[in-house]
Amino acid sequence: MIAVSTMLYSDLDLERAIMALARTGLFKDIELSHIHLDGVSIDQFMKTSRGISDLLSTHSLSMRIAHAPTVISEVPGEYEAFKRASSWLEALSKAGLEYVVIHSFYTRASLDMKLLDWLQKQFELNRRLFKRIDSYVKGLNLRIFVENSSKKWITTNLPQDLIELIESLENTRICFDVGHAHVNGYNLLEFYNYVRNHMGIVHLHDNDGTKDQHLPPYSGSIDWSSLLKHFNKNSTYVLEVHGTSIKAANMLKWLAYFVKINGMT
Repeated sequence: MIAVSTMLYSDLDLERAIMALARTGLFKDIELSHIHLDGVSIDQFMKTSRGISDLLSTHSLSMRIAHAPTVISEVPGEYEAFKRASSWLEALSKAGLEYVVIHSFYTRASLDMKLLDWLQKQFELNRRLFKRIDSYVKGLNLRIFVENSSKKWITTNLPQDLIELIESLENTRICFDVGHAHVNGYNLLEFYNYVRNHMGIVHLHDNDGTKDQHLPPYSGSIDWSSLLKHFNKNSTYVLEVHGTSIKAANMLKWLAYFVKINGMT
């Protein structure tokens, strides 16, 4: 499956972003971006979810994937973190989502901590929280995908940490974010080969190697031609490109062409 993220219409609200995607007719599968969830409450999201469901049905669109709001990642306390995450996951399930991409959880270091102690604390926190979340989503018929981080000081920056975090869980797999791995200077094919047997979703976007830019493929410095030929074309891919309504139409045409020339249809 090839989906396009609503991030492409970052300047529009969710309903208008979906309508804009529907008008092009280029993609039938959509990922609900965290950009369209970060600025709303759960109650606000639920009030619009019925209209969104009707809109998707009218235009024969599918929106099975959501990127959870980034607000759930910074942990004020372990109890509050689980409460916040589980509340959003329940709301997304009620709205008909099936797959949810989540950033790992992190806490700010106190000045009396050593770096290695802080990193270990983060990893153990994530292990506990994702174990609870994995059990919780079983009753919601959701699947969770933990994304590799764009920040080097976050626990899930490296593939082996991701694998250790999720390998014993039943409903949780990895989302391989190509752009995040590239901005950290990793060999993308090696990263992919590490996680491919534990992976369920791939986020595709480009950057120049200096920061996380969410550019269209071939707009940055990723060598897509050599990378994509090794990918399993039957996996779930999301074109997670940042844009605004002024530029989105041309971007969508380019993304559709990118999918075609790489045999991903």
